[in-house]
Amino acid sequence: MRQYAGPLPNSYIADVDLEGIGVPAQTISGTVLAVEYFNPKLGHYFVTTLPVETNLLDDGTIAGWIRTGQWFWVYPGNDGRPSSRSPVCRFYGRPEAGLDSHFYSASSAECAAVLERFPDAWIIETSDLFDVELPDPSSGECSTGTAPVYRLYNNRPDANHRYTTDARLRSNMIAAGWIPEGYGRIGVVMCSPASDPQT
Repeated sequence: MRQYAGPLPNSYIADVDLEGIGVPAQTISGTVLAVEYFNPKLGHYFVTTLPVETNLLDDGTIAGWIRTGQWFWVYPGNDGRPSSRSPVCRFYGRPEAGLDSHFYSASSAECAAVLERFPDAWIIETSDLFDVELPDPSSGECSTGTAPVYRLYNNRPDANHRYTTDARLRSNMIAAGWIPEGYGRIGVVMCSPASDPQT
């Protein structure tokens, strides 16, 4: 068999523009991806697992949001979860209260406290957006097979939080003035599935 070693003819040459952010392959059975977006105008971060929301954000129907390339794995919300998992509530901060932001928690006590303390500012959108494990409340440590999810607060009147599993990103956010929140010394609020227990 002869191999062509010369330059390609012009008909084989094409300009290709690539853009976008890749999505990781699913390696953890029974999980869904929590995808992060950023709105430069608001300076706010947003996380969703819902395809209807990612579609509206990606196609610009809800304008101003771009994917950051950050994400973490979670379990879909349902009523048949194992006792080791906790549902994550999601609140929406009313724009008339100066917020226009979202807040997430896997702590049923924290979800109840937001409802009780800020009924005129925060509306509960769902009490079970997705499921995760909770860290140890004293140490903030996550169980084997899970990874810590850190929560950072922008410390502004238009309260916004960022959720990440990236420790270096966490450090950069703190250096930029964001405040860590959560359990233990470094502030862990959730534990994301990090490996398939069947493998």
